[in-house]
Amino acid sequence: MQLRAPKDFASPLHIHHDEDEFFVVLSGEVRVQHGDSVIEAVSGSLIYGPRNVAHAFRVDSAEARLLLFFGPAGVEGFFRVRARWPGLSDCRLLMRSS
Repeated sequence: MQLRAPKDFASPLHIHHDEDEFFVVLSGEVRVQHGDSVIEAVSGSLIYGPRNVAHAFRVDSAEARLLLFFGPAGVEGFFRVRARWPGLSDCRLLMRSS
């Protein structure tokens, strides 16, 4: 799943219990909180987020493009369905609704 986001766009701190998550920074700068660590990721960075570890991210540059992968596949359907619901464009609301 590709995400293009403006400066200060952020996900809330959350946990995936059934999926691992991979972040690839295609452009821009992104700060990723992963457990107790903070990773300053730049274009070309690959970050692995294993399941059951709390994580969040925030865009630090003017804009960033990320490629997000989940394994096993399937969780991306959550984002496709929720993105079509009116009033749920805010990521915090998306995460709260799960």
